[in-house]
Amino acid sequence: MAVLYKKILLPLDGSEFAAEALPHAEEMARTSGAKLVLFQVVVDTPDYVVAQMEGVGITTVAHDESKQNQALDTAQSYLDDLVASLRHRQIDVAADIGGGDPATAIVEYAQRQAVDLIVMSTHGRTGLARWAYGSVAHKVLQAAPCAVLVVRPKGFA
Repeated sequence: MAVLYKKILLPLDGSEFAAEALPHAEEMARTSGAKLVLFQVVVDTPDYVVAQMEGVGITTVAHDESKQNQALDTAQSYLDDLVASLRHRQIDVAADIGGGDPATAIVEYAQRQAVDLIVMSTHGRTGLARWAYGSVAHKVLQAAPCAVLVVRPKGFA
């Protein structure tokens, strides 16, 4: 029987909801012998309005590099801990960090890295929250170059 999956991508954002997909991805990697790649997107967000020029309608936005670096360090530490734990459990695992829009970054990473399967959780937003924030899982489902397994968090019907 041919191996279906050689590389499995697990997008994480540091939340408990996202981590609920980890046991599924780990088991699939274990049973198929696939490499599991943990991937976190750090969104580059400016620190909002710094100055607004009177009557001109121009708003200047500042980027706080120290906050961006702190977010990157937090993501790296989170992924390093997970990698160590998974390696201890004999899983072939790697981790990477991307930037930009989460759905776009996940899809582009999957394309560049020849990922066979994306395993991810949905945050379970419904109604207005889903409309306002969009659904990263839905966007990934629509654009992914490979199969996608979406895990619904516990407590969401």
